Amino acid sequence: MRAGRLTHPITIWRRSEELDEYRTPIEGCTNIVMTRAEVVQCSAQDFINSAGHTAEQSIVFRIRYRSDVRTENVVRCNGIDHEIMEIKEIGRRKALELRCVTRDFG
Repeated sequence: MRAGRLTHPITIWRRSEELDEYRTPIEGCTNIVMTRAEVVQCSAQDFINSAGHTAEQSIVFRIRYRSDVRTENVVRCNGIDHEIMEIKEIGRRKALELRCVTRDFG
């Protein structure tokens, strides 16, 4: 993996629940890592289903290998959150390919 291709700063985070002083659960997020990624592929599709019009954008990020990235995590790039749908290991712990989806309900 060439370092010059890692041009997009991203943050990988996960949803978490914390308790306030009254022991009430509050949804929050926990940052896992801030790193740089290569955007390999980006496509958009429109779907019409019973719930209405849905725009779905798929995007593929490549990052250096990390063992703490899971499909429950979320990738934030340029202020947009992308849900990780699939993680593919490239080589022998050289890099990860994160296949993500962004949904816009309108």
